[in-house]
Amino acid sequence: TPCALLWRAEDRVLKRAHLPDYEMLFPRRTVKIIPGWGHFPMIETPEAYMREVAALCEALVARQ
Repeated sequence: TPCALLWRAEDRVLKRAHLPDYEMLFPRRTVKIIPGWGHFPMIETPEAYMREVAALCEALVARQ
């Protein structure tokens, strides 16, 4: 199943070093790393977060 990982470059909870562990679990993945985002972009920058989620959803649908 294709999936998308929207990773936050400045996240102090799920660090960038954790990303390879998640990539191993999802071989058909799309990864997008957003510079400047911390752990709660959905609260801190909701419009930008929504645009990124929508773009990833569109990309996943296009891959089907």
